[in-house]
Amino acid sequence: MIKYSMTGAQDISRLEKQNDQKSYDLSEELNHFEFTNGDKVLDAGCGSGLVTRAIQSRHAQAKLKMEACDFSEIATENAAKFFSKEGIEVKTFVSDLEKIKASDNTYDKVISRYVLEHMKEPVKAAHEFYRILRPGGKVFLIDLDGILFNFHSENEKLNYYLQKLKAGFKFDLFVGRKMNQFLFKAGFTDVKWEAVTINFNTPEELKMEVENYEMRFNLAQSVITEVLGSANDFEDFKKLYLSELASPQNLLFYTKFFVTGTVPLKK
Repeated sequence: MIKYSMTGAQDISRLEKQNDQKSYDLSEELNHFEFTNGDKVLDAGCGSGLVTRAIQSRHAQAKLKMEACDFSEIATENAAKFFSKEGIEVKTFVSDLEKIKASDNTYDKVISRYVLEHMKEPVKAAHEFYRILRPGGKVFLIDLDGILFNFHSENEKLNYYLQKLKAGFKFDLFVGRKMNQFLFKAGFTDVKWEAVTINFNTPEELKMEVENYEMRFNLAQSVITEVLGSANDFEDFKKLYLSELASPQNLLFYTKFFVTGTVPLKK
């Protein structure tokens, strides 16, 4: 997994705040997936443990056996603190998703939310999900498609910066439309997908997303600066993007994908 900069304590705080936005409603997202009593579940790329906490709250009587991993030690430590504070029993461990520290056929369900977009080779994670799932197990993927780039502006300088970022990023912000292919390549069957458009078309939603983007940019400053070439270019890009984004004449949308795959009963 690319060691993307948005993995520390500051981004954990941002993600907790982002979860209050209607566009990132985790409780609505979980309506797309089902869990069965006694399932052993891995939250792959857990961050602050938002997904695990939401699942446990939603399925309090299901006696799920939850585990959560992330390549970031800071993330897993913070997730463990949240779990402890809320009285949730969850095993946490540090692990890259290209080589998950779990034995074959360990889990009944694996869920991964807003993680594959940050990976250089997300198909490797799909192969690992297949390996660690038991026959008949299921993987649940949630990710965005077009974040940052699904935005039209007539500002030529901003468009130049966006094209440079699109060409220079080592991760894929259009991963959503590709996730079903990853699962087929890994060996999953009964692959199903749904897509929902996220629109920031009210003043309140747009204001919150502008604030969200400012935090994203500050946390990803080193990555963006490396691609654009200088700290001045980073500051110029951030100022232009946030200014254009805040304008009601411009339009921002993402597509959110929900993808499910099943491991065959005979691997």
